[in-house]
Amino acid sequence: MKKSLFAIVLLAAFAYSDWSLAQSTRGSVKFENPAIGTREGTLNDLNLNEDQMNSIRKVKKAYVNRMVQRKTELAGKQIEFKQLIGDPNSSEESIRAKGREIESVNNQIIRDMINYEVEIRRILTPEQLRRWCQEQNVDKRNVKHQ
Repeated sequence: MKKSLFAIVLLAAFAYSDWSLAQSTRGSVKFENPAIGTREGTLNDLNLNEDQMNSIRKVKKAYVNRMVQRKTELAGKQIEFKQLIGDPNSSEESIRAKGREIESVNNQIIRDMINYEVEIRRILTPEQLRRWCQEQNVDKRNVKHQ
């Protein structure tokens, strides 16, 4: 149990540190959504006004907080799943139930990612949205697959 709790706390710390390292000190926002790919754009590139910058920061903060919670929950369920698999006394039903719990958390993460994109989209003007999306298409073409 102590190992499980330690693993969950460690995972949450890594998830938070990854987000905090993605923040720039020059007034820019890095848009990241692992389900869709990295979406980077600076505030200056989009010519956002102060209200837009504040709104994006608020959305980003809420999104990151939800992701840390969801990923911590997911990690805990995955550890529990592995423990069930390794326990000869675990029933097939309990193993499958834990699998459904993992699936549910994964679905929640995907919904949160989509909601994040939609919320950012609402903040941008049509022109800013076009430029932001064009930048993402350019970024995707520049990604080298290994």
